[in-house]
Amino acid sequence: MEHWWKPVGVAGALIAIASFFVQFHPGLLIGPALAFFGAGEWINHPYENEIKGAMIGSIYKVFGYRWRPTVFGLLLDALGIGIFGFGFLQVTFPSAGI
Repeated sequence: MEHWWKPVGVAGALIAIASFFVQFHPGLLIGPALAFFGAGEWINHPYENEIKGAMIGSIYKVFGYRWRPTVFGLLLDALGIGIFGFGFLQVTFPSAGI
């Protein structure tokens, strides 16, 4: 899949909504965490369209979604990973009271 970050973000939003209605507290952390991570990666994968070529030879067009990290995108990624870890701990050790 070319745009894997979009389904991750949508799945996170759906998990958060479903967790709200069934009152699954770790899901209320894991869902938004995936949404934050998906949004961060969406920001970090801007569409690029440029023309390249050598002085001698052919000219070719480069386009796609290469990873170009931004401060805001990396911040959303880190926030998503941190919240996901906290939610995963709640799923793994529910009696720990974290």
